[in-house]
Amino acid sequence: MSTSFNTPAVSPPRPRLEHAEHDADLAASPPFARGRGSSPYEDFTFEQQYVANTINRLGGYWPPAAAVMRLLEEFGEASLALEGVGDLGEELADIKIISTCLANQFKIGLRQPSTLRAVAAGRAPSLGQLVQNAGRIARIVNYYDGPKAPRPTQQLEHLGSPILDLHRGLQLLAEEHGLDLAVEVARKLEHTLARDGQRFSVTFDPATSDVLAAFAPTIESTACTFARAAKLWGGPRWNADRNVGYNCEITVPYLTRFARAAIAEGLDGFIISPVVRRKPHTVAEVGDVLRETLQSLSTLDPDGNGAPSRVFATPGWQFTYAGQRLFVTVFSDVYSPDHVRHSPRGTYFMLQPEESFSHHGIGGSHKDSDKIKTKVRENFASRGMSYPHDLIASRIEAHLYLLPETGEEPVVWWDPTRDPDQSTLW
Repeated sequence: MSTSFNTPAVSPPRPRLEHAEHDADLAASPPFARGRGSSPYEDFTFEQQYVANTINRLGGYWPPAAAVMRLLEEFGEASLALEGVGDLGEELADIKIISTCLANQFKIGLRQPSTLRAVAAGRAPSLGQLVQNAGRIARIVNYYDGPKAPRPTQQLEHLGSPILDLHRGLQLLAEEHGLDLAVEVARKLEHTLARDGQRFSVTFDPATSDVLAAFAPTIESTACTFARAAKLWGGPRWNADRNVGYNCEITVPYLTRFARAAIAEGLDGFIISPVVRRKPHTVAEVGDVLRETLQSLSTLDPDGNGAPSRVFATPGWQFTYAGQRLFVTVFSDVYSPDHVRHSPRGTYFMLQPEESFSHHGIGGSHKDSDKIKTKVRENFASRGMSYPHDLIASRIEAHLYLLPETGEEPVVWWDPTRDPDQSTLW
């Protein structure tokens, strides 16, 4: 039995990825920053933090594509400075600050793991060689934040690699001209803050979304082994006076950027705070908001056809957006405090790329997968919480998005009639 909204026929869901089962509250760390401890910012340098604090006081980050345009502008000015027109130290500082902002926005630590260590030694590069690194940055950002898609055979590199290469070249060029680049960066940030403190209006960026601050108590309260090190983006705050469709529409640009960047940059999850006029008070009511949200996002999917894709309550189905298979985890204050999905403050939807599980060694191809999952569950058990093992064993992802209250039947959130025999909705 199934229902739909007069949508065209769709192909059966393709097999899911290799992991054997999901742990509901598992968040993953990216390959570029494995070994992170208790914070997603542990591999940030002091300079990165300094840049972040200054930019936040100035109103926030600009969109990544705008940052690439700024890089082009600053390279032009650096070229003039090398010809004696302008202050070379200031222009090199601008280039480093802008590229550091890009790293911060994608939560890329520049503490330089050994495989990417930038050692300031050797001959200084030409400005043209530095522009080559900027071109690599632009190629990646143009895919994440622009209209360009990579060729089928083209594999994008991690954004951290060209940024580190650029920073190494800037350091060498500065030293060749007797400049201390760290001092130049600090001086430019101080000057910019004094000059432009009231110049720019506050801008939104998913890396610094207010939703992340609101979600922080959920991270702190969970027993999940990896939650505190997760690299998360957040959507814009919803307007409770507008419908779900409108709020999804303002979320789409940032979710699209996330879906395109998540695998290469090791982003662990995108947090949506679904604030609606009538606050849900039961799991079933949260399910209604979840259904509307995923249906609206599916309709707005840039890789879709403008019609919502179907939910299959069968093994192998997964919500897909912008070509990325995303596991959805619902946290909410409607759950009791001893529930694995309890959130102290409101309801949140976390959209997590499937590959992030593999980043932390979860999946059939990882020899310690079972040990890791056992450890996660032991952490919850030590707090008097337990996973719904039967639901997990069923391998039906739709049942795991919105967990039932402890001991109750799966929530048929995808069907407004809540018919347990209804396997699809749209």
